[in-house]
Amino acid sequence: MKCSLTIICDDSLATGFELAGIRAIGVTDAKSVQEKVQEQLTSTQWNVVVLDSELEGRLSDHIKERMQESQMPLFVVIPIRAHTREDGDRVDIRKFVERLIQDAIGKKIVIPV
Repeated sequence: MKCSLTIICDDSLATGFELAGIRAIGVTDAKSVQEKVQEQLTSTQWNVVVLDSELEGRLSDHIKERMQESQMPLFVVIPIRAHTREDGDRVDIRKFVERLIQDAIGKKIVIPV
């Protein structure tokens, strides 16, 4: 069984991921985010879909719920680039990923800079 990785991100970042050999779907507005996530939800392939956390806010509650319930494809929401949250704090991507892994495996890890 073969599994693939797809990244849904801002259109300006998609080319960089493609150059690195990662399938990327670039989106430009809320409508295209909804459409592309919906397409992935109906996919029958074994796939991990990484969604930029900045784009998650553009999704309807129904789509977010379907993403959480989906076992395949598996959706992972992470910040792809540093940005400021609504509360004004800056997102540290390295710490975010460390916490995500710790929650998943129950062990604290440190990602070297």
